[in-house]
Amino acid sequence: MKLRLCVGICGILILFSCNRGRVMPAELQQLDSLAEAEPARAMSLLDSLAEKYDNADEAEFYKYRLLCIKAKAKAYIPIDGEKQIKEIARYYMGKPLCMEQIEALYYLGGFYRDGHDYPRAIENYRAAVERAGSDKRLSQSTTVACCYAQLAGLNLKLSRMDKALEYAKKEHEIFQAICPDDIVKELDIAKTYRYCGKKDSASIYYTRALNLIAKDSARQHFSETAEILYFYSTYSRKSAADSCAAILRTARTTDLPANAWGAMGVYHNAFGDRDSAVYYLKLQYEHPRNWLDRKNCASALFRHYKQAGQWELATQYAEAYDAACDSMEIENRREATLNADNFFQYTVAAKAEAEKEKADFLQNLLLWFTIIICSTACTMLIVGYHLFKKRMKKMEMDMLQQRHVLGKDTGTMVSVFKKLQETIQNGRGINDVVSWSEIEQCVEIECPDFSERVRSSNLTAEETQICYLARIGMRKTEIGTLLKLSPSTVTRRVQSLTEKGVL
Repeated sequence: MKLRLCVGICGILILFSCNRGRVMPAELQQLDSLAEAEPARAMSLLDSLAEKYDNADEAEFYKYRLLCIKAKAKAYIPIDGEKQIKEIARYYMGKPLCMEQIEALYYLGGFYRDGHDYPRAIENYRAAVERAGSDKRLSQSTTVACCYAQLAGLNLKLSRMDKALEYAKKEHEIFQAICPDDIVKELDIAKTYRYCGKKDSASIYYTRALNLIAKDSARQHFSETAEILYFYSTYSRKSAADSCAAILRTARTTDLPANAWGAMGVYHNAFGDRDSAVYYLKLQYEHPRNWLDRKNCASALFRHYKQAGQWELATQYAEAYDAACDSMEIENRREATLNADNFFQYTVAAKAEAEKEKADFLQNLLLWFTIIICSTACTMLIVGYHLFKKRMKKMEMDMLQQRHVLGKDTGTMVSVFKKLQETIQNGRGINDVVSWSEIEQCVEIECPDFSERVRSSNLTAEETQICYLARIGMRKTEIGTLLKLSPSTVTRRVQSLTEKGVL
């Protein structure tokens, strides 16, 4: 019984080990490495093994098909159809987590990206990095770093700058651990910072890339140097731009890539050498990489010849600019027809969300503005009400005081003047008609400043009486009669009071 059990277990182990060996034969391992280094040669060898692996077991069959797609992708050949890569991805999704699963999702995302179906491309790239996150070895792999690079690029296309920068940083972090001296990866993070408007951070990584180019053979990196030169020329950083231009000058002009001609044109234009700028711009215009190059060069050349007054050439490049714009528009329309429904639904949703956020912001701003205006208006009304109330109360008190004083039949200065004249005519005494307190109150009500001046002058009783009678309007002879003084005495007193500034 024990012997049979041991034999059974050994048989199972042998079968299991054989099965594992068939999942990844040595030749498939070699082809996997070859697809990274020499994709064209790997494609040729894979084609020669097609019949063998068409009849292989399931694991070897799907590994072979995945390697075929990988070699094509490394050789920049588009995937033939969605069905094949989806079938491979579906197979590996049903297996335990492995590198093949991450690669299948990555190439499926690439298929959707090439078809401009950005939502599904993002979905597959994110699925790849999320699944790899549970395995440290996978999460720090080149494939995951490439997924982050694609996510950064797609988010840039959709103008989602924060997300693009987040993914670019993760890509750079992984590649720094794998290959710290990779010039291309330094340029990738630098470009992302530049597109996001963070030129100071971009400058740090462009400088790192330039230092790596200086250590390596500069002749192998003219295209990368041109990109750095374009950045430093655009932002007028002359010393760094001079270093880049010196590297590009080591090659013959005709050996430079098209973007190097354009960068040299921007460099010379930025620092005042217009003739050299035109020379390089014409080179790129005649041998552009794409319609965008031709459009930009035509625009720059049009401005140059317009400023120089050479209208025939300016018109020629203006027409070339229009033609380039038309060609770009046609190309964009053609690309937009691919998976238009999904792409437009995604962009419309993103636009609607952005408009909603903007509307919410404006609504909140309007609400706070209304609250501030209402609060200010209420405060002003309250303050104005209290000031108005205080003023009305003062006016009421003044009227009551005036009514109280005048209500004692004291009258005004005119009535007192008439009473005093009657006193003189009838030969009666002043106190028989009016009292001195009544005269003083009458003058104080109608001429408060005069009464204050009299009180503050330290006058005698006689001088005070003369002042009040003179203020009422009595003549000197009348004052003398009322106070029983001679006219000359009254004249002297009046003169003295005038000199003191009382009258």
